[in-house]
Amino acid sequence: MDHQWIRTLFSGLLPEETVALVCDRYDEYQDAPLTQLGLESMAVMGLVVRMETDFGKEIDYEAFQLSDVSTLARIKAFLGVE
Repeated sequence: MDHQWIRTLFSGLLPEETVALVCDRYDEYQDAPLTQLGLESMAVMGLVVRMETDFGKEIDYEAFQLSDVSTLARIKAFLGVE
């Protein structure tokens, strides 16, 4: 399965080796906290901005919770990607 959405979101935020690993072994990493993958808490805002710009996802910052995007599986569901 192609996980291009992972490459799009995390390129430059995580080392390319990590991005390739989680793409290749998504099932193993889908529920791992993003911090466990090496994403720093400040980088999460960059991730949210990419969701808006690269995926056209309108974020309601009044209702948005960081837990909505705390794992790859949650991001996938949030974005509605395959």
